[in-house]
Amino acid sequence: MHRPTPSAAVVSLRLIWLALSGLATTGCATPTRPDAAPAAASIPSKDPMMNATTAMPLSLDDLNQRVLRLIDGIHSREDLAPAQLQRLTGVEVEVNAEDPTIYGIAGPVAGQGRYSLVSSHKNASGQVDSLLLSFEPDDAAAPCASVEGYRSALAAAGFSGQHLPAGHRGNEAWYFTRQGVSVNLHVRPARGASPAPDCVASMVIGVYQ
Repeated sequence: MHRPTPSAAVVSLRLIWLALSGLATTGCATPTRPDAAPAAASIPSKDPMMNATTAMPLSLDDLNQRVLRLIDGIHSREDLAPAQLQRLTGVEVEVNAEDPTIYGIAGPVAGQGRYSLVSSHKNASGQVDSLLLSFEPDDAAAPCASVEGYRSALAAAGFSGQHLPAGHRGNEAWYFTRQGVSVNLHVRPARGASPAPDCVASMVIGVYQ
């Protein structure tokens, strides 16, 4: 299988997201290019929302860019491994000393709460096959990762999307696939009287082949 070079992936997704900058409104962020240098180490635990206190803050724009670069760089389960997660995000990954299948990154989003990106599921062979990205905003009115921004960027990058309306089992979601890679966006509905974009509450990035 042909794999795009890391530089090509970064440039293509950066251009896609920058082309969507017109979608940004209050409560939505426009990403900037990720820094090359990794941030300080975080401290993961079995809690999906890790309590890292040492990670350097990332802007929401920066975090969005790193997540998109990660998604574009995943082609197999091997790309979900700690070394690849660190290479693709540029953030140092911490691995649980007792169970090496528990690993991830976490830290503050500058002025907007916290995030975590951790291993979340193992297949029958014990290999990690998905990662969970979670956002924990300080304030419901704070800027957030735009569902429309991610939806459009993923579609432009070749992902096929399916809308999953809200129902008795939970909130609205979007399910995307591309060549054995899936991205499941869980929506946190906009709040307040003024119009605002829906926010990404969490995201599951997985490999199903």
